[in-house]
Amino acid sequence: MKICVIGAGKMGLPVACHFASRGASVVACDLRADLVASVNRGDCPVDEPGLAELLSAAVREGRLRASLDAPAAARVSDAIVILVPAILTPEREADLAALQSVARSIAPVLAGGKLVSFETTVPVGTTRKLLLPLLESAGARHGRDFLLAFSPERIKSGTALENLGNTPKIVGGVDPESAGRAEAFYREALGAPVLNLGSCEAAE
Repeated sequence: MKICVIGAGKMGLPVACHFASRGASVVACDLRADLVASVNRGDCPVDEPGLAELLSAAVREGRLRASLDAPAAARVSDAIVILVPAILTPEREADLAALQSVARSIAPVLAGGKLVSFETTVPVGTTRKLLLPLLESAGARHGRDFLLAFSPERIKSGTALENLGNTPKIVGGVDPESAGRAEAFYREALGAPVLNLGSCEAAE
């Protein structure tokens, strides 16, 4: 399985390394050139117990690399997992600019039934109402060219790798096919229990 993880920070990099440890071919994408260079050297830029050893092994064995070019990595992937930050504005509203930027950037490369899964915590309705139209903005169509799911991030710094292996993974999709694909994907890629809630709104 080929997986593109967009956002290789404190949450995204452990996810990417865990996928790689289970046999997937993973590209971890980020905008920070120093982070990308560090990962490709096999040096862990994130302080997380057990991650340095996992990353070093995955890079050495050719199962993990990092890239600045998310669209190129997404083009050749079977699944695209997005873990970029959404912060609060001074008015305490969600700033979804990073998610919108990623959706626009990968829109031209969606084809062949790829699974797109957002994991960033967002307000209910964001996946369907905001992100789906952006993913379709370059002509790709959900159900024909790609499937879309939401799966909330359920790990925390300090125990991320432990969480990934044993915390039940919640998934939901824009339609039942997307939810089913996400359920199958995470069961294989994570090796953890998966709870399919059906809709992306329920998962959000």
